[in-house]
Amino acid sequence: MYRQLKKRFIAYAMLIVTIVLVTLVGLINAASYRAMIQRADDITLLITENRGSFPKDLSVRLNTMERYGLTAESPYSTRYFSVFSSPVRDILTTNRDNLVSISGEEIQQLLFHVMQGDRSLGSEGNFRYRRTTFQDGTLAVFLDMTEPQNFFAQTLRNSLTMLAAALLLVFGLIWLLAGKVVRPIAETIEKQKIFVNDAGHELKTPLAVIASSADVLELTHGKNQWTDSIRRQVERMNHLVGDMLTLSRYEQSPSLKLGPVDLSCILEQITAELSPLLEGKQQHLTVRLPRPFQAQGDEESLKILFRILLDNAIRYTEPGETIELTGSLGHSETLLEWTNPFPDFPEDQLEAIFERFYRSDASRSRNTGGSGIGLALARRLAEANDGSLIALKPNESHLQFQLKLRLKK
Repeated sequence: MYRQLKKRFIAYAMLIVTIVLVTLVGLINAASYRAMIQRADDITLLITENRGSFPKDLSVRLNTMERYGLTAESPYSTRYFSVFSSPVRDILTTNRDNLVSISGEEIQQLLFHVMQGDRSLGSEGNFRYRRTTFQDGTLAVFLDMTEPQNFFAQTLRNSLTMLAAALLLVFGLIWLLAGKVVRPIAETIEKQKIFVNDAGHELKTPLAVIASSADVLELTHGKNQWTDSIRRQVERMNHLVGDMLTLSRYEQSPSLKLGPVDLSCILEQITAELSPLLEGKQQHLTVRLPRPFQAQGDEESLKILFRILLDNAIRYTEPGETIELTGSLGHSETLLEWTNPFPDFPEDQLEAIFERFYRSDASRSRNTGGSGIGLALARRLAEANDGSLIALKPNESHLQFQLKLRLKK
């Protein structure tokens, strides 16, 4: 239990920390990339406003560049070129004083791709471009983004490296502190389990004494309503104690040794065992199972699970009604369905039904003799067999339990 809680605590803590740090790093890098693109668009806008180059007049240049967050060195350090073309797309002038390494053929290819598209602002290769149409032609400004992109890529790599290092550091700290955090919880749970076991075994003795006393009373005074009531309550308490001890035992042993199990054989045993209850309430059980019908599981725990589900269906089904048990084989799993009439069960409590001591109708549950632990135990047994158990309402008048088990290892 301690190791399981520790592993879960570390897993959930690392998941939360990872989500927070990844989100934070992602937002920072996204903001950095957006700022890079925004600065490039501001530069292309400034060049476009000056018809293909930075302003020549120094006073105008400084005032304008300050407005765009640039410095006096920006006109000399910015790598760009601009092309002015006629309305029929003939190149009239080209300004590539700040980017002499690009050839005329490369300029024509870039201009062709930009003019073919319908976007006035975007990216083409390593360039950020802005296309603006004037009365006498079209101006296209291309800003070389190689250096800003390399800087952003390096920043991204550094941030990812720091993220990995931070996650390793956090993992180490969580691993060291997890024991101290989890140990009190594990000890409390362990004490609770010990208490349940001890209380269950201690209750068996007085229940046996009460049952024996009821026998003596019947021998000396004959049967009456009081001894019948005592017997019913003793039987109910024995059932409750048995379920509590079984649930505690399987919670302490979360993993079972699973192997091929003949489900049809187990179901035949359980239906034969509970047939007196069916006959006593004049109920009918319809069974439809494929042959062969197998799954991976633990035979003993599956017997308890099937007994709980069928017993539950019998208890909450009115006399004369029909209970249906159907099975089917899928590609990788086995499906079992218990369906019985239960028109009054609220659909919003289908999950709550698996909680311990759950009561949808307290008076009805007492009359049927249910302990309130059976379905909680059933779900635990399903999970211990690497399966799942859910409750459904196939229609307004019926309640259905679906059990899925693995078909193969």
